[in-house]
Amino acid sequence: MRKMPQTTRRTVLTAAGTVSLLGLGGIATGSSSPVADAPIPADSDARTYPTMGNADAPTATVYGNFKCPYTQEFVLGNLEVIVDEFVETGRLAIQFYDLAYEPGDTSTHYISSSDPRITAFVLGVWDEDPNSYWQFYVETFEDLPEGDAE
Repeated sequence: MRKMPQTTRRTVLTAAGTVSLLGLGGIATGSSSPVADAPIPADSDARTYPTMGNADAPTATVYGNFKCPYTQEFVLGNLEVIVDEFVETGRLAIQFYDLAYEPGDTSTHYISSSDPRITAFVLGVWDEDPNSYWQFYVETFEDLPEGDAE
């Protein structure tokens, strides 16, 4: 009996991330902004969380959620100015940490039960193609995911 290859989580995330990055998932629209075009550190493969900016600069962590309207407001309204003034000039690096659970409580989802799946999906995009991540990030906040991602 021939053993069938096993589909791994990474394979699924890679395929899904690639589909979305190509616009087949209905998210990518070709937006361009300072955030989407932000430089990424040369050591991006060694970084667990999505990071933009100079690797030697002090790092600020932005906490948010891909379904949160307040995070959306910050990303689309304020983050561009911060990237222009601090990241592009090499004075600051920014790391994004997606909150899937309430801080300190992994039994309570931050917004919905799909938060852990969205977080895994988005980290898959970072893992597979860090150069495209920030474009994907901006486009996701331009059109927030709705409902439960199953």
